[in-house]
Amino acid sequence: MIKSHHKEIPESDILETKTKTFRLTQFIVRVCQSPGWMVAVALFIRLVVAMSLLGDQFLPGQDNFSFGWETGRVARSLAIGEGFSSPLPSLSPTGPTAWMTPVYVYIVAAVFKIFGVYTVESAVTLLALNALFSALICLTVFFIADKSFGRVIAIRAGWMWAMFPYSIEFGASRVWGDCFNALLFSALFMAALWLEDTESLKAPKAPKAYKAWMGFGLLAGLTTLACPPVLFVVLLWIAWIWRRNRRRGTSTGWSAALAMLMMLLVVSPWFARNYRTFDCFIPFRSNFWLEMRVGNTGDTSDILAGWAHPSINKAEMEEYRRLGELNYMASKRRQTLDFIYANPGAFVSLTVRRFFCVWTGFWNIRLFYVEPLSTLYTIMNTILTMFMLAGLFKAWRSDKAVAVPYLLALLSFPLVYYITHPHAEYRHPIDTIIVILVVYGAKGFFVRILAAAANAKGERKKIFLSPVRGA
Repeated sequence: MIKSHHKEIPESDILETKTKTFRLTQFIVRVCQSPGWMVAVALFIRLVVAMSLLGDQFLPGQDNFSFGWETGRVARSLAIGEGFSSPLPSLSPTGPTAWMTPVYVYIVAAVFKIFGVYTVESAVTLLALNALFSALICLTVFFIADKSFGRVIAIRAGWMWAMFPYSIEFGASRVWGDCFNALLFSALFMAALWLEDTESLKAPKAPKAYKAWMGFGLLAGLTTLACPPVLFVVLLWIAWIWRRNRRRGTSTGWSAALAMLMMLLVVSPWFARNYRTFDCFIPFRSNFWLEMRVGNTGDTSDILAGWAHPSINKAEMEEYRRLGELNYMASKRRQTLDFIYANPGAFVSLTVRRFFCVWTGFWNIRLFYVEPLSTLYTIMNTILTMFMLAGLFKAWRSDKAVAVPYLLALLSFPLVYYITHPHAEYRHPIDTIIVILVVYGAKGFFVRILAAAANAKGERKKIFLSPVRGA
């Protein structure tokens, strides 16, 4: 029996309280370490935010163009039986298009077919799907980090993704393929790590090894078809895996060739469709030169010149309708090359600015006044990049083989955006590995700062308490 405040508390009650506290602590620890809970919490946050921003999909003007933009327009055409066509807001069809790749567009079209075109039900369904795609990335981030840096980093990275502002925004505020592309990319990265390290590659002619390479190739094809900049990353990863295994004395040339054949098998129907429709080879998308043009006009007031885009400028829209898609893109090619030939220094300067914009979020001071949140975006982006570089440096010093696949992705994925125009959502697929490197780079950072502060405080106290000589 224990006395407390003149009252006797039975030891059995104290033991029961301690048991409950212990069980609660164990439950909290299990929750914090569980990837399933990461997904559940992430999904809940994104669904709450999505429902609060539902009205943003129905902004007035341009016939619901804010509902999915070009993706929504092509999906609408598919849902009403006009085929893969008409990517821009227009009162009448503008004909077949290769403006967008088909993967996410067909997901949106299926939802439109079931729940109606540009309806509230479709908006709720698509935003919920995006929220789910974003939440599921907690799993891929967790397993990638666990493979590369261990369980502690995996737990922290998984929770960071669950709370990551960009992943919440992109997963809850827009009907676009950002989260779907990021999920595919992170799954592909995880597959590449497994493929490089799997025991089956020690016997590359074994059926299991061929199946692994085939699966990787099929996933790479789907990811590339959904997000074409991934193509550069995939080719570098395959070359890296081939080189690694060659140095181990294992030949994987035929396996790598099989993976690339599977990639070609996935993307070739889209290439064939484009050739049959337009009578010319269009590998993924037709709008590259338009994106080059809107990013290279000499107008640096914003990241891209909206006035040069047909979705904003009625004169450009009329020219697009009059010339047709391919001829319109050919005219944008001529305009872009004329600008570059006439202003090579300006193009180089813009490319450098875009490089820094990708990694810091900063474009110009004016945007801080026009869009106050861009200040926070720039600060957050810069801090993330600093910790990402710290994590990459630590990984390189610890084990170059761990750092290389991250480095290859970070170097190659944004290349196309350095010469066109960068937006935060464009780099979202590699945000999945940036988060992991940020967590790894920050490991021990705050502990060292607190320790240094404590030491400095102790030194000041020691100086203050020490007797003065001659006193």
